[in-house]
Amino acid sequence: MKIPFLSRPVTPLTDRRRQQRLRTHGDSYVRVEGRDVPLKNWSEDGLLAGPYAGGLVVGQRAKLRIVIQDFHDRDGPVALDDVSVVIKRIDRSGVAARFHGLERYKMIALKELYARKGGSRIP
Repeated sequence: MKIPFLSRPVTPLTDRRRQQRLRTHGDSYVRVEGRDVPLKNWSEDGLLAGPYAGGLVVGQRAKLRIVIQDFHDRDGPVALDDVSVVIKRIDRSGVAARFHGLERYKMIALKELYARKGGSRIP
């Protein structure tokens, strides 16, 4: 006897990201609501930081400070203040946000850093 809800095949998870995420290897963080939250990964489009426990909600716009600094990085840390984001997801892995309306110089700085760190666009 088959039980319908237990015998369904498992659907494989697909990665719908437009870009490869770069993991941080250092003391990178995001300042959210006055608290520093460790930065887990990031790309040209957004970031994931966690663990997060705060007052942001999905769909909300926020301003963050992002500091990306890897161990033994010759270029030194990259710090961006007042980065506008839209919160996409909040769960036990952290807070996921997409950059929104970045100033041109911040967008260029992120793209250059992303290219230096080995990120490439997925076709």
